[in-house]
Amino acid sequence: MECLHLTCIQTIQAKGRTRAWRKHPKARSGIRGIHHCNDLVPHDFRRSVGALEKIRADSSTRHQMKDRALALLALAGLTVFPCVRIQADTFATISPTGASSATVTQFWAVGSSQSGLGYIGGNSGFPGATVTDFFSIAGIAIPNSGSPTGFTSYTYAGVPSSQPSVGNALAPNSYSGLTYVAENLSLIGPLSFYSIHHTSTGDYLALIQPSVPTVSDQKPMSGPGGPTTVGATGYFALSFASDNPGGWGVELFYYLRTDVSGATWFGSLIPAFISGPTDEWNLGTGRGFSDLAYTSGDVGYGPNKFYYLRLDPATQTTFFGCLDPLTGTATDIQTWAVSTER
Repeated sequence: MECLHLTCIQTIQAKGRTRAWRKHPKARSGIRGIHHCNDLVPHDFRRSVGALEKIRADSSTRHQMKDRALALLALAGLTVFPCVRIQADTFATISPTGASSATVTQFWAVGSSQSGLGYIGGNSGFPGATVTDFFSIAGIAIPNSGSPTGFTSYTYAGVPSSQPSVGNALAPNSYSGLTYVAENLSLIGPLSFYSIHHTSTGDYLALIQPSVPTVSDQKPMSGPGGPTTVGATGYFALSFASDNPGGWGVELFYYLRTDVSGATWFGSLIPAFISGPTDEWNLGTGRGFSDLAYTSGDVGYGPNKFYYLRLDPATQTTFFGCLDPLTGTATDIQTWAVSTER
């Protein structure tokens, strides 16, 4: 069995004391994202939610995260009361230690308003990047000129390097989720990041190619077509699996979306332009799902499982859980609450 680590962003509210961890697709507070990547073959990584990633840690990761393991990475917003006017995001790990327990360890600040986290276990070629780097994409409103600080790399020590060659290529309105895919999906090429681009004409699967670099919409999240095809909205989490966890095919993207009734759907997306998405399982309404990640390894809950974060809208409690793609069963594993003096 492999160990599991999650990185997350913790919501801290001040004045006086901080509140519990919080997260919601439409809220700034809480844990905002989950993403998955592979250290040997780099793999998979929403507006105010972020992204989760699984990584197989190499020797340098072991010094940072303590165990040679698969890791789930998440971003959560550190949000304070409006009177304080401070917001920061913190990189942290969430390490499941049993069927209903986990340990949270904070590492370093990653700046404010991040909406996606990715990982490359090789040299991306970006200035200041190393052979093992984390990357984040900002969830801010993007102007027509792009944002020079909208895309950032981080070393394992937490040293940030803005990557304006990508940031300036971002386009309105905003982005969420960030996943790295080593495979050639017959779009532009292999070794590329993908994100969800939220525009005035719909949500699109966007490709970020580090080697150029360039940022380009590939197709609507909601159906077949190209970058000029009008699409639907409501998509907010993105993951990728090179194998076939649900029996729907290999090398597919996976997403969460909210429909007009408020229900959250888990679905699969074939990368090809002529293909659209398939809603696979209805996860219900009012549960506050926000992030998604996949690991083929068994980290204690069985192999070939997806993992999620959600903020219960009734209790404002953050849950980490497991989603079985074969049955659509979403099982909460752990809840968190953090109190800190400010």
